[in-house]
Amino acid sequence: MKRLLTSIILTLCLALSLFACDGGNSGGGNSGGGSTGDGGYVGDGGDGGKGDYYPGGDMGDDGFDPEGDGHHHSMVYHPSNYAGCADVSPEYWHCSSCGKDYFDPDGYDEIPDPSILDVDHIYGEWISEVPADCTNEGTVAHYCCQRCGKYFDSSKNELDSTVIEAGHDYGEWIEEKAATCESDGNVGHYHCERCGYNFDSDKRFISNVIIPASHSLCSWIAEIDKKCDRDGTLGHYHCSACGKDFDRKNNELASLVIPASHTFGEWLPEVPAVCTDGSIAHYHCSACNKDFDEEKLLIESTLIRGWHDYVDGACSKCGAPDGNVYTLAEGGNAYIISDYTGNDTRLKIPAKYKGLPVVGICEDAFDGSWCFSNLRSIFIPDSITYIEESAFYCQNLDEVHIDDLAAWCKISFANECSTPSYIASSGNIYLNGELLTELVIPTEITEIKDYTFINTAFDSLTVHDGVTAIGVASFRECTFTRATLGEGLESIGERAFSQCSLSEITLGNNVTSIGNSAFYNCYKLSKVTLGNNLTSIGDEAFRSCYSLLSIEIPEKVESVGKSAFDDCDYLVEIINKSSIQITAGDTGYEQVIEVHSGESKLVTVGTYVFFDGESENYLVYYTGDPSSITLPDGFEGEDYAIHNYVFRKRSVQSVDIPDCVTAIGTGAFYECIHLKSLTISSSVKTVGNSAFYGCSWLKSVALSEGLEAIGNAAFGECTSLQSIVIPDSVTSIGRSAFYRCSELYSIVIPDGVESIGDTMFYKCESLRSVVIGEGPTSIGKDTFWYCENLDYVVI
Repeated sequence: MKRLLTSIILTLCLALSLFACDGGNSGGGNSGGGSTGDGGYVGDGGDGGKGDYYPGGDMGDDGFDPEGDGHHHSMVYHPSNYAGCADVSPEYWHCSSCGKDYFDPDGYDEIPDPSILDVDHIYGEWISEVPADCTNEGTVAHYCCQRCGKYFDSSKNELDSTVIEAGHDYGEWIEEKAATCESDGNVGHYHCERCGYNFDSDKRFISNVIIPASHSLCSWIAEIDKKCDRDGTLGHYHCSACGKDFDRKNNELASLVIPASHTFGEWLPEVPAVCTDGSIAHYHCSACNKDFDEEKLLIESTLIRGWHDYVDGACSKCGAPDGNVYTLAEGGNAYIISDYTGNDTRLKIPAKYKGLPVVGICEDAFDGSWCFSNLRSIFIPDSITYIEESAFYCQNLDEVHIDDLAAWCKISFANECSTPSYIASSGNIYLNGELLTELVIPTEITEIKDYTFINTAFDSLTVHDGVTAIGVASFRECTFTRATLGEGLESIGERAFSQCSLSEITLGNNVTSIGNSAFYNCYKLSKVTLGNNLTSIGDEAFRSCYSLLSIEIPEKVESVGKSAFDDCDYLVEIINKSSIQITAGDTGYEQVIEVHSGESKLVTVGTYVFFDGESENYLVYYTGDPSSITLPDGFEGEDYAIHNYVFRKRSVQSVDIPDCVTAIGTGAFYECIHLKSLTISSSVKTVGNSAFYGCSWLKSVALSEGLEAIGNAAFGECTSLQSIVIPDSVTSIGRSAFYRCSELYSIVIPDGVESIGDTMFYKCESLRSVVIGEGPTSIGKDTFWYCENLDYVVI
């Protein structure tokens, strides 16, 4: 079929070609005789053309000549075509003889500008880039075709668009930088290079990113007067950042030292002692109130003691009345002193009056105005057997003298103020003129009575095996650090050792009871051993024993009093051998990690003490240099938590919390006022209540992703804290967390935090910018109270 069609088409084409060659037939006239015809195409038109066209009309002898110049056109038809630049090129006729182009086949309408037939782009000049800015669009560098208006790059590839969109060029995030004493810092922000404006992490405009340079001055430090053996210090401000010091006008001080020096008066000659004290010859320094010999070497004492020798109411040496009012005791065989009307500063009470012993001192006997202000030393004779309530009201009493320790131990004291050693400011007791420093209870004493040595200053105590009882407040507020108690001791009275400086105590197996508050506030007491036959521990017996880590309750104990271990901030372990129920974390045992009946789980590693718990390990105590802390990288290869109060009030300056620490307990670094830098690793999940409260030199805190909770007042009173970044992992922030952080400049609360607690930013006076994420649904009471400079809050 295809071959048949092809044959038909070829036959038709041949016929048409023959017809075109017949001039008379194609034009309606003759081809040679000058007659007018309609014209026609002659020959082959080439590739799709119509061949040569011979117009009709008057051709004269030589053919058609429309311009009258004797030229005969030989037209070739060019149909309309799609072009690379214009949508289509127009159809036209080209004369192969004259080379001209025409819009018509007859050669009347010549095409004046052949370029309109050009199908290529006309690129024109290269157009340079016009940069965009934050509000105006720009254009990329390009060519533009002058014919079709399209755009092309330098390689003449067509561009879809030349538009550079308007908008900020944020660049990379600029991290927050703390200000120093010499240079400004900045809050974290984006900076647009186009317009020069700054934006926060959510790309919102920030009017000011500068944290002004300033010294981190503490409160005014008052002048410390020079001493004779110690330099003084000028009053000043101290910058915790650069370490420099300044006066009240902020002028830098090169030195704070006020050099030490003695201020000697004239040489003082000897004053012999008669009935009053005398003194050896010496120099006296009015600055330190110390005395020096002729070579200006320190003299411990210049005192030559002198006493009136009172016999029957008058001094046997000078005849002065003794001032004592004597009253005959019941039975008429002894005297008691009921009042004092004299003016001695050093009073020696006589052992006898009118041949009878002086056995007692009555209530309020020495409470007169003279005694109150002037009585400084008193001698208690061995004849005294009792002293009634408030016998001594002498605010300047400094020395108590006795000549028989056993006799002193036998005196019955009615209360604290009946004991002159309690009233004496120094607590010094002199035995036969020598200061008592090592107290050894005489062997004839079997009971230490109430108040006997209250407020006495001595270094050590030894109680022999014959003593069976220690009375109420017998050693209360004493300064001794060592005590040896005999095996015969059976009971310890109320407040017997309260407020003492003991570091450890061992009670024998015969002790059956410990009275209320017996060891209350023995803040240095770190080790207690209780006897096997102990049955009762009184109320508040060991309350406020801050250094106590562990205690074992013996098997026979039947009762433990209320608050017996309250405020023992480091008590983490109770080894309970008794049947009494004690639960860790209950009231009175809040700091206890575990109660068990086995061996102690405390483990000492160098200067650190750990508790090896069942589910978690804890760092519970530190015995090293308080100014230098390097936390261990694990405990026996495992992680650990820092327990409560471990480094409270230490002078540490920097802390890096390692990756093995899981939590920071309550008050762990409470009032570490010298702490300047802190880095907390990503392993830490919680920062406890008041963990860094009062760290007044702390300037910046690096919290890591992974932290989940920040406790109440965790960074309260960190008055130098300027910046803190709270990671997105935090979901809970306690009340007053940043209370009185007066230098805090800006803060971002992440989306995961559900509420803003009461007084969280109370008195953050420098706070300017707060960004609160999408999570919080409520803001607590007084959250921004006294935030006087806060001008940018995003909720």
